[in-house]
Amino acid sequence: MYSSLLQNISEIVGVISPDGIIRYSNSQLQKALGLPTEEVVGRNIFDFIYPDDVRRATLEYSETVLKPGEAIPSVLRFRDASGVWIPFEIIANNRLNDPDVQGVIFSARDLRYRRDIEEAIRRVNADVEKRVEERTTELAKANAAL
Repeated sequence: MYSSLLQNISEIVGVISPDGIIRYSNSQLQKALGLPTEEVVGRNIFDFIYPDDVRRATLEYSETVLKPGEAIPSVLRFRDASGVWIPFEIIANNRLNDPDVQGVIFSARDLRYRRDIEEAIRRVNADVEKRVEERTTELAKANAAL
């Protein structure tokens, strides 16, 4: 049951060792990034992070490894199979002391769609504000003519 849940969830879920080596990832990794799981497991997570994000990601991960439990969410860009950098919201959970995990569980949510929706909302809001401004001007002119 749990295996099926992990394989069919819409987020990437994985387990990373304290030194950053990816020990497990669900199949969503291949769906989201086009990278076969077997090409990713055993590699360092920082190999896939946008160069400008690596320093911050390293610091955040260092803090995560020191404190058990869930860390503050972070946004990082990961390279997909075609070389495109995709933003993800990352939540890491230090379970190093859990004998069943012995690693840091991470979940990664693809933010491309959220970003597109937010931009569409900004455009609609700007259009509404423009229409309100135009209508207010029309009403002010009509009021002045009375």
